[in-house]
Formats: sequence, structure tokens, C-alpha cells
Amino acid sequence: MAIWISQNDRALLLYRLPSTIDAGATLSSLHDCIEKDAGKASKPHKPDFGGRFRLAHALAASILAIHSSGWVHKNIRSRSVLLLLDQIRHGKVDPCLLGWGTSRAVEADTNLSAMFELEHNLHQHKDRFGQPNSKFAREHDIYSLGVVLLEIGIWRTMSSVFANRIQTHPNVDVKGQAGTFKIVNGHIMDRTRSLGLRQEMGLAYAQVVETCLTWPSTGPDTDTSRLAIDFRTKVVDALVTGCRL
Repeated sequence: MAIWISQNDRALLLYRLPSTIDAGATLSSLHDCIEKDAGKASKPHKPDFGGRFRLAHALAASILAIHSSGWVHKNIRSRSVLLLLDQIRHGKVDPCLLGWGTSRAVEADTNLSAMFELEHNLHQHKDRFGQPNSKFAREHDIYSLGVVLLEIGIWRTMSSVFANRIQTHPNVDVKGQAGTFKIVNGHIMDRTRSLGLRQEMGLAYAQVVETCLTWPSTGPDTDTSRLAIDFRTKVVDALVTGCRL
């Protein structure tokens, strides 16, 4: 990996594939991987039960490492997770978390510019939905992780789940963004608490997803060490058992 500073002082991370990986290996985002399986009775890219737990655990562990380093990612979504399809076919899951273009230190200044594209906002916490109303915090990353974990569990992208709404209302109206978030979040929570997710991944996994989606807000006086321990215990460690299956 190399760090390159552009003319406008933005730091860009450039990745090089490890030498152990074939240069012709097929790379895909998690989003595209799931979408390729949509509507197929046989889903060639869908990891088995344990594989999906390992995928979820690896992503959660990455977020823990980012937050423990004093940074936030700010762009956690299934489009930001890179997978090697050949590894999945052989029962291995080793995701890479990309999309670092907007990441920053927790204490640094934050950008409150709006993003009104609905598809982009499907992974966003209510405080960062549409026109952000607060500085980006760790719980916003954790909420986004919860949405990705839901996608892994049901093996459907939020783009697919909300396809009709994206088609009819592709952009978020700032005046109605609170109502739009309520609709989106309500459907996400319904999916999280559904019998379908529990049948697919088990109660423990469903509880981890809900824990992420309902993570309490933090403030300037929050004990970051305690927060890291809570996240490790309630999310990262809670996914370990399924990884062994």
C-alpha cells in the first residue's frame, strides 16, 4: 500500500495485490457479488453459513481496528467491500475494506456537505442521512456496518430491497429527509427482526445486526476505551462462534 498526496491535499491510499494472489484473479465488490446472484436458484458467489460469519467478523474486526486507532471510515457500505471471487468458491473469505476517500481522525474537522442520492443514503445513520446534522462519530460507522451485516445475512443488497423506492424517489428531499429515513430504517429493522434472518443466520447473528443498528450515541466525554471494549464484546467476539462452523 502507498499513500499519495494530491494537489488539493487529499491523501489517497493506493493498493497493490499481494504476490500470493494471481494477477488474473476476479475481484468484485460485495454489492456486485450479491447482485450477480440475484434471482438465481443456485448462488455461486454466496459463502456458506460459516463463510458469511467469517466475512462479517472480518469487517467488524476492521472497524474495531480503525476506531481503536482514533479514526472513522465514513463510507462503510457493501460497495466498499472488495472480495476475491475465486477464494469464495474455495470456501475462503478475506474481504478488503476500501472507500477511504472520506475517512479522517475522530477529532478532526468534518464535512457536513449533503448527499441526497437515496441509494447512497441507505447505509447512513439518521444523523448523516441526506443533509448531515452532526459531526461524524463512531456510532455512524457502526450503524453502517449493521446494514452491511444485514445484506450479508439475507444475501440481498439494500439497492435491491429498496429498488422500487429508488426508482420512484431517487433523491432525498431535505425537507422530508427525517420521514424518508424513518421509512428506510423501519424496513431495515423489520428485516433485522424478521424470522427470515434468524432462520438464515441464527438468533446470535440477528442480535449482532440489531446491536449495530441501535448503537447508542457518543459524546465528547465518552470513554473511548470502554466503547472499544463494548464493541469488541457485543459485535466482534459475538461473531466468533459462527466462524467455526
